Amino acid sequence: MEFEWEEEPQERKGELKIGSFSLSLLRRDIRLWGLALYKKWVWIVLVPPLAGGLIFLAVTLFCGRVFEANTTLLRVERDYQKIEGAVDAFKPLSNEVVVDMIRSRNNILEVCRRLSGSNVSFQDVYDNTTITRKKSRDNLFVISARAADPKTAAELADAIAGVFLEDYKNTQKSKHVESYNNYRRNQEELKLDIENRERELKKQMEDFGGISLTEALERCSSQIRALEARQLDDRATAQAAESKLEELRKQLAATPPTIRTVSETYDEDKMEIQRKEMELAGLRMQYTDDNPIVQKAAMTLKVLKERAAVNGASQKPSKVIQGVNPTYRFIEADIVRAQSEFTAAGHNISTIGESLQVLRNQEAKIVRLIPAYEQMVAILKQKKELLGELEKSCHMQNLAANSPFCDISIYEHAAQPTQGIARRRLVLSLGGLILAFLGTAGTVLGKEALNLRVRSGDDFEAGLGVPCIGTVCELASDNRSEYYAQLQMLVDHIRDLAEKPEAMVAMVSYDSRKEAEAFVDKCNDVLMLKDIDTLRISVCSELPEKSARYLVNDYLYGLAAAPPEPDAGRTLYFKLDEMSFFTPPEPERLRMMRGELKKYDIVVWTIGKPEEDRRLFEIICESCGDVIFAARFDCESKLKISADIRALRQGGREPAVSGLLYDIPAGLSKWVV
Repeated sequence: MEFEWEEEPQERKGELKIGSFSLSLLRRDIRLWGLALYKKWVWIVLVPPLAGGLIFLAVTLFCGRVFEANTTLLRVERDYQKIEGAVDAFKPLSNEVVVDMIRSRNNILEVCRRLSGSNVSFQDVYDNTTITRKKSRDNLFVISARAADPKTAAELADAIAGVFLEDYKNTQKSKHVESYNNYRRNQEELKLDIENRERELKKQMEDFGGISLTEALERCSSQIRALEARQLDDRATAQAAESKLEELRKQLAATPPTIRTVSETYDEDKMEIQRKEMELAGLRMQYTDDNPIVQKAAMTLKVLKERAAVNGASQKPSKVIQGVNPTYRFIEADIVRAQSEFTAAGHNISTIGESLQVLRNQEAKIVRLIPAYEQMVAILKQKKELLGELEKSCHMQNLAANSPFCDISIYEHAAQPTQGIARRRLVLSLGGLILAFLGTAGTVLGKEALNLRVRSGDDFEAGLGVPCIGTVCELASDNRSEYYAQLQMLVDHIRDLAEKPEAMVAMVSYDSRKEAEAFVDKCNDVLMLKDIDTLRISVCSELPEKSARYLVNDYLYGLAAAPPEPDAGRTLYFKLDEMSFFTPPEPERLRMMRGELKKYDIVVWTIGKPEEDRRLFEIICESCGDVIFAARFDCESKLKISADIRALRQGGREPAVSGLLYDIPAGLSKWVV
């Protein structure tokens, strides 16, 4: 089987880190979880039954029999509390508040005082009582009380119900009384406010004749319309009188004031008519045409004219008359009458204008006051309605405060229980068993989750990101074939490395020097059987004096021309001293030494503790083409190996890094291979 080396990048893509800690280190073979449970199967099997038994025993010994008694309270529906036509002036307490009141501190203290003979304390009552509500009927409250004997349990449940009902009734009554007092106080304040507003409204009405502003505005508007109509009539009369006056003045200017009249005959009716006309003209100079005297004179003149027309002219002896022209007189009379009409119309227009101005000012004032007046009337109406509601609510609260009715009552008293409450020992024991099993298994799996030691090839490949070239179990009498098969596969990989020219491998082991060298010796023995000459250079801090002549320090520091010959086990040594710390050998010198040792197929550097000389460790690994991290099963930390691999890959160096797991216990080989 040919092993392919893979070059790993410096940083794996998608790798999650928390600081310098890579979350990929937590990856592991899923079989390791089963291995963790397998190794602790005794605890997982024994602890849960033991815990369940202890719980069963503890409940039996320390938890005595307990009796439970129930008292049921009934709360009537809210519709039954209402009186037809009454206002909903009081909001009942919610069911949640009722539950809190039942177990209030004051009520429980009162229960303890009443049951002083039973020697119960506040904490006992509080811890051993519960209040529940039935899902089907949420207006039923069940008070459950527990005690060591049936009688005490029943007395405790009934006492809690009785104390609560007294407290609830007092609370309800105090609320009604308080509401009644508030309503009464608000009622008095509202009455006083209504009286003040009515006085203010009455004062405004007195300024307008004791009527409302709306009526005053309507009356004022009707008066204004009547005066405006009269004013229009007077203006028309004045215009007609003025036109008539101008026409009469023109006629007067064209008529002579005196005439000479010669008449051969004398008509008596005509003379009477003329006399009446002169008399009518004189009256019209003194009065208007609407005057009864003028109208009577005009009617008499009309009758005379009609009679004269019927009788014909009555001839009299002729005579000569000389004097004032009657037409001129008539025109003058008409002018005087027209002037009087014009003057009277002007006077009326002026008087009506003044009255209109007064009325319009009054109307404007009323219009300005009407919005505030209407608002005041509306507010007054609302306040009177509110006063009526307050009176009704006050009456209802007074009835409720003096009523013996209560919406909560005892529906069923507590009866003494005949059987105690089941202690559920089996359920508790089973629960303890399950919790103990989960706790034990969880502890084992938790420790497994935090275990970062190398225990499988998947820890190298998935956790550290390097290929695993082999896993070798411990040698035992019952697994010799498996051990040699795994060792054979590892040797085949090393043989592939030996095929490279001047092959040189750095093997890093963190275990004790004795265990690591024993494993390398086994590998060398198999390699010798495969005709592969292997030379091992062991890096150590202490060395026996007999092995001093096998040190390569002098050659690497240029103090010797050739490296020494290895010991019988084909091993050379490099000792860690001050010189190696301050001036470590150059990589070229290490490669030169490999050329001197070219008769060996492969040179293996074994490094036990890289942290002793980090710089020398990096130089050796850089000089070698391949680096193998050999980890003993469940001994080496992935954190330490990861830090060393990260140090090797810094600075652009990319050595071929791989992993090796050995000394796997014989019984666990199937879990990790």
